[in-house]
Amino acid sequence: MKQFLTSGLRFLSRRKLTTLISMVSLVLALTGTLLIATWVENELSFDRFTTHFARDRLLRSCK
Repeated sequence: MKQFLTSGLRFLSRRKLTTLISMVSLVLALTGTLLIATWVENELSFDRFTTHFARDRLLRSCK
């Protein structure tokens, strides 16, 4: 296990620009995924509270 970590760190230290680009891409992808998941969860939450009301009379008000 120590050998894998050592060789991985050696690889990352030799290729700094590639490592930086990869890390920035990973952060952007994870951030985008979390934002999309939060938006989808928010959009799906509007139907959870309409069980006691008639859905055809329910209006969504946006600010």
